[in-house]
Order: sequence, then C-alpha cells, then structure tokens
Amino acid sequence: MPTIRPGCGNVDRPSQSGKATLLERSCRSLRSPFSSRYTRAVTGAVLVQGYTGRMRPPPLPPSHTRRTRFRPIIVRLGLPLILFTAAPELGRGQPRQSAAELLETFGSTKIFWQQFEVAKKVVEVRDASPLAQLESWQLESWLSHRDRHVRGNVAFMYAALGDRRGFDVITAILNDRSERPEGQGIPGSRWSLQAQIAADRYYAVHLLGELKDPRAIPVLVALLQDEQVNYKVAWALGEIGGKAAVQALVEALHSGSPDVRVIAIEALAKRNVKDALPNLRPLLDDNARSHFGQLVSVADAARAAITKLE
Repeated sequence: MPTIRPGCGNVDRPSQSGKATLLERSCRSLRSPFSSRYTRAVTGAVLVQGYTGRMRPPPLPPSHTRRTRFRPIIVRLGLPLILFTAAPELGRGQPRQSAAELLETFGSTKIFWQQFEVAKKVVEVRDASPLAQLESWQLESWLSHRDRHVRGNVAFMYAALGDRRGFDVITAILNDRSERPEGQGIPGSRWSLQAQIAADRYYAVHLLGELKDPRAIPVLVALLQDEQVNYKVAWALGEIGGKAAVQALVEALHSGSPDVRVIAIEALAKRNVKDALPNLRPLLDDNARSHFGQLVSVADAARAAITKLE
C-alpha cells in the first residue's frame, strides 16, 4: 500500500475516479467539527506517519483532554507515535435527551467511542430510572456481546448505575485471553488475536478509570507490572483517587517504565498530593523519556510537579 505523505493540499477537488481517496477522507475528517477525538487520532496517524496498514490503535484520550478544543498533542502508540488532536464536545447546546432516546441512539451506534459518549449521557440522566430503561431495552444480553468494546460500554452503564454485574464484566475482560472474532480498537492495523486481546484489555482499564470506582483499585494495582497496560493503569488510578490509589501511584514512581513513572508523577500532581514531595525529589536526576505527550523526561515531569505542589 503506498504511503500517504503529510499535508492535505486541495482535497476539496474530486479525484479523477470520482471517489474520495483515503487522503481526501482523512483531511475532511480533520476539518469536520463532528469528527470525534478518536477519529482525529486515527486520521492524524494517516497524515503524519503515512498509512502502512500495520499501525496499532491510539490510546483513548485521558479525561483531562475532553474539553480541550483542537490542542495537538502526541500520544503513546506502542513504539510508534502519532499526532492526536482533541475534538470539541459533541451535542453542546442541544436539548437534554431522555434515557429512552439516548438508549435508542446507543443501540444504533456501531462505533465504540461514539457509543461510550452516549453511555456517559445515559448515566447522567436524572428524569427517570436509566437502569430500568436498560432492562426494558434488553441490553442485559449485551453484557456478553462478542465485541468486548461494545460489551464494556454496556457494562459501564450498568456499573455506573449501581448494578454489580457491570463492574464484574469489565474486570473479567482484563483476564480474558480467549478466542474471539475481530472487534474494535485496532483501526488501520492488520488484525490478530493477540492485538485484539491487548486492545480489549486496554479499553477495560480505561473504563475502570472512567467509572472512578474504588473497588477497581486492587484490580488495577495488580496490573502495574503488566507491560501491556501498566501505563494506562497509572492513569486510571489517578482518575479514581483515594488513599489506596495514591499509595499505589507513589510506589509506581519506582516502576521500570518511564511511561508509568511520568504518568504517576502527573497523577500525584493533579491530585495535589503534597506528601509525595519526598518521593518526587530523587527523580530530578532521572532523564529517561516517556513515549507519549511531549516525550517529557521523568526529571522534567518531577520538576513541574514539585513546582505545583510546593
């Protein structure tokens, strides 16, 4: 497959074949105000690195980027890195929808990150019983959906609304390495079972961070040594917070991964954990660099955190 070079050029002019090329679709996606942040991440990968058909999925954006409008950053993508651009929030200014209307949208939405945006709105509804609505829409069967990303989205709603089954389903995905068909989470990459398992586990960690349920802390702490998801685990612990999560983040400052160390530092600073200052100062001589964001070094992250906390 030919490589697509950076730059959009005059893509508004139709191609000779009359069909939009990948480059044309990519550029239009970047321009559209309705493109999600995940779409922009994948599109940025096409335009910046060139599409080779072997790319792995970009991480889902951390929650602190949700309200950022069009701020370019770099995110971790295994070994390679891609350009990621945060998208504006969707649905701003639209009238509030009922749980029934949102669940109808959820059921008809096929792309997992779009589904998740709807799921978050469902759990925020206060004018009815969303949990009863889930049952009326017979979404219980989706708790065993073959696509673990869809399964996780449904489980997120159940868990956030107080149904223990949802939490159990998400944590089960973390330990599930069984055979499965092709699902979501690895756009632009040649599918393999191991890649799908990795994407599904990564998304499950993300959902636990979004839930902010303290019950997830021991589950996540056990994964801090798991190189497949440990950097995302540190982010999730920072989202959950609490004494146990903070203690785990302080211990993560000694991780062998600079990605984990940097994320743990940032999480402690975000949580304003002043008691972590004695643990942060020794890292001022740690020049190992992370593989995400601005490729910041551990020392620079520690210096910024110390400045904020002092």
